[in-house]
Amino acid sequence: MAWTSRGLRGSTLEEMINRTNEQYRDKHLALIQKVPTPITPIKIDKESRHITLAYFEKKSTVDYIGAVQGIPVCFDAKECKTDSFPLANIHEHQVTFMKDFEQQGGISFLLLYFTARDEYYYLRYETMKTFWDRGQNGGKKHFSYTELETSFFLPRTGSSVLVPYPRTMDPVYVPKSPHEKAMQRALIQYRNPENYELVCEALRRTHREDLIGFGPKCLVRPRKMAGEAGKPSRGKGSNGKGFGQKLSLIHI
Repeated sequence: MAWTSRGLRGSTLEEMINRTNEQYRDKHLALIQKVPTPITPIKIDKESRHITLAYFEKKSTVDYIGAVQGIPVCFDAKECKTDSFPLANIHEHQVTFMKDFEQQGGISFLLLYFTARDEYYYLRYETMKTFWDRGQNGGKKHFSYTELETSFFLPRTGSSVLVPYPRTMDPVYVPKSPHEKAMQRALIQYRNPENYELVCEALRRTHREDLIGFGPKCLVRPRKMAGEAGKPSRGKGSNGKGFGQKLSLIHI
């Protein structure tokens, strides 16, 4: 697969993310690295020394990978000029990598920039996978702006952070003891029934008992009897995947 220098122009989104990552690193809030894609140069402009034609040596996975307050994250950044995003811009090997990453306790997502609207959107992996599966099963080969959950549009902060994909620049408590770290891991993997007790303890410590119940935004259900294992709520809003939700739960 080859690309020309035209594909390297207009990297506004990438530049803004890179500057944002520098801000997070300087404030010791996150460490996110750009994942380089190995290429083999074919043509180089002699005057500018810029690569004008090259071949990809292997398939890329995601654009960025790192950790935010101890939580592993990986994401791809995409620009969208219209209100319709083609699923052809997402590749199967990327979907597989993001799935595997989530199974290891990390957070995978797409960071979308709707250029005409000048709006950023945090697309959770599970939402992306729903759109992807729909396309693979004969449905629409795109998803539209109007299909997106409004709560995951990224707000303008008015600060030096250009793309606030972690929703706040405020530092959160980083667990230090083994038990606190176990509660953090349990919150990340709250769907696992084995983590039920730790999840409930963490929610009570952070005064988030409102997330224990039967509502669509609840993470776990209350245990009614000793023999009934706590089952995670699978309501539409109980994803726990947004940075604003997950990181806010770590104020232990």
